Amino acid sequence: MPKFRHGLILGAIVGGATALFTAKKTGPQRQRETAAYLDDVTRAVDEVSNSASRLQTALGKLLGQLQTTVPTVQQQIQQDITDFQFQAAPRLKQINESIATLQKDAAPLTGEQDKSHA
Repeated sequence: MPKFRHGLILGAIVGGATALFTAKKTGPQRQRETAAYLDDVTRAVDEVSNSASRLQTALGKLLGQLQTTVPTVQQQIQQDITDFQFQAAPRLKQINESIATLQKDAAPLTGEQDKSHA
């Protein structure tokens, strides 16, 4: 951020100097316009600095929230997966048994026979 600020200030100075040397205005007019220009540039630099500071603060808060939230959510998801596997195991066993029974019952109809009986 300091590089940006230095570049902004340097650009303002160079731009102001160029304007002073090329403008066809009287001394007092130039002084007023230069003062107004420098005030505007100073205000703009302050606004950018304040915005960057607010962004940095917001990012710090977000990081803190993520560091506390993610582990909790991760544990909850792992527990949900474990619960699902526990609940699904008997159902999957029953489904596999039903498939085996259906295959055994369908074998004579399709011409396939269990080779252990042949």
